[in-house]
Amino acid sequence: MSSVPASQTRAVVQGLVIIAGVALGGWALYQLAAVVLVLIFAGLFARSTMVWLSEADRAEALALDEFFGGHTTQGEPIWTSDFSRIKPLIEWNGRVGHATMTYHPALKKYLLCVTDGWPTISTMNTYILESGTITGPWKLVTFMEKFGAQGYFVNIPSKFISSSGTSMWLCYSANFTNPYLGTNFPADPPGSKYAMCLQEIELDVV
Repeated sequence: MSSVPASQTRAVVQGLVIIAGVALGGWALYQLAAVVLVLIFAGLFARSTMVWLSEADRAEALALDEFFGGHTTQGEPIWTSDFSRIKPLIEWNGRVGHATMTYHPALKKYLLCVTDGWPTISTMNTYILESGTITGPWKLVTFMEKFGAQGYFVNIPSKFISSSGTSMWLCYSANFTNPYLGTNFPADPPGSKYAMCLQEIELDVV
């Protein structure tokens, strides 16, 4: 299983620099939210079809799935249909919450954005990992303490990765407790707010 150390590990991508940012609201955000809702409802509908299957049919459908079961001693991924034997892709006690993954074609790497997200009404930390395969091993690219300062659902839209591969956009929302609980968390980086936030970033590739 892939364990993420508390200290930075040398990786192909060694860090990122935030260049510029923007937060979308109003009609633009409404349109984007509508698209997201359609995708969410489509996913819920597809998943809900399992409810109508008989127990035997559900067991048969589940038997067709395979789950990650860790690695062999040679580092090869193990796939299992036994749900009780599944293993986490990454493991960092108290540091794993929201997670999104994007494939970077120029680097031939997967980028995994993770937010610890606990406690949910406080500030949150975000970090980015990279790996040549979905199953790892994963290496730490950067750790962003109190990103947002309450950033969550951080992701890298593949559509906006530059042709050079070093420039892309970090998408997230932040500080949702400010308007509702009066927490007054800072906009860090500037532009962070309870909206769809986009920050242009540049990777330091070695």
